[in-house]
Amino acid sequence: MAAILCKGLGEICKLPCRACELICTAPCQACANICCTPLSAYAITTLVAHIPILTVGIQGILVESNCVSKQTDHNFLWLLLMVILSAIHIMAAFYLTLRIQNKNDTAMAELNSGIERASYLLCHDVGVAFYLLVWIFFVVWLSLGGIWYASAACLVLVGNNVDAVAFCMGFGWFYVVAAPCALMMSLCCTACCDSTDYTAGSTVHHPNSNNNNNNNNNNNNN
Repeated sequence: MAAILCKGLGEICKLPCRACELICTAPCQACANICCTPLSAYAITTLVAHIPILTVGIQGILVESNCVSKQTDHNFLWLLLMVILSAIHIMAAFYLTLRIQNKNDTAMAELNSGIERASYLLCHDVGVAFYLLVWIFFVVWLSLGGIWYASAACLVLVGNNVDAVAFCMGFGWFYVVAAPCALMMSLCCTACCDSTDYTAGSTVHHPNSNNNNNNNNNNNNN
């Protein structure tokens, strides 16, 4: 009887640990994927730059403005689009990091090295081509925000009197400078140090595999 009770209590005591494992496994795996990908430096730089923009930008949108109307307030419009652009940057970073590690990606079935996959995505992927347009617009929007900010009739203050527009603008320009540097560093490190075979264990059918098998069979028969 005592053994049954102890066993039951032991199972109950394990429930919080199991719940914690279920909750934490996905975030930890996502962090591991970001840190281990060939484009890890670029992904981390994107998160460092845009999470603060999202946090402060959303607060700036929701805060009561001392301007006449939010519809005519350039600060409000600028922050709104900055939040949207920051979300796109973060999604693009996750897209690149997850896509480059996908062993079953049919478009890169024969690209086994990290630098080959990164080069393909940056030069031939349609999604990345669209993202480059977003990048150009992001720089234009930052420049326009600077012009509006210089002539703004009011400020958007959040938290402990933090100027939301200036804060987001600072992190935005930081990203414009740091992200290309991080990308180049990632590509150089991938080309020199990454020896991972990204097609190992892939279930994608390789077009040349049948030809190679047929040639091997013919050679054995001869």
